[in-house]
Amino acid sequence: MTNAMITEERFRSIVDAYGASPARWPEAERASATAYMAEHAAIADLWIDEARLTDAMLDVLNTADHAEDTQRLLWRTLARMPVEGNGVLPFRRRSNRPLPLMMATGIGIAACLAGALLGINFSLTSLDDMRAQTVLEQAQMIDIQN
Repeated sequence: MTNAMITEERFRSIVDAYGASPARWPEAERASATAYMAEHAAIADLWIDEARLTDAMLDVLNTADHAEDTQRLLWRTLARMPVEGNGVLPFRRRSNRPLPLMMATGIGIAACLAGALLGINFSLTSLDDMRAQTVLEQAQMIDIQN
C-alpha cells in the first residue's frame, strides 16, 4: 500500500484495532500509516493519544499480579457458592407459570390489531366491489336510455 492510498478512516481503524505503537500495526500498511500520521499530525495525535490511554489500561489488566488477583477472586467466589449434596451447583428450574401479564397483554393487542387490519382489508375490497357494481349499473342505465 502506498502513502497516497491510506484514508483517514483506514488510519483511524488501524489505530483503534492495533493501538498507538506503529510496531503493532500491520506490516503492509505500517509505512503508509506512519506517513499519514506525519502529514496529518493534528488529528492523528488526538487518535494516538486516545489509543495510548487504552493501551495503558490494557497493560495494567495484563500484568501478572492482576491475573493472580483475578484467579484468587474466581476461586473464592466459587468456594462460597452453595452446592447441593451431589456436588452440583443448584439452579432453579423455570416453573410452568402462566405468561406474565405484560406478555399476555402484548399478545392480545397484537391479535386485535391483526384482526382490525384484516377487517379493514376486507371492507376496502368490498367497497371496491360496490363501486364497480355502481359503475356497471350506471353504464347499463345509459345504454337503456340510448
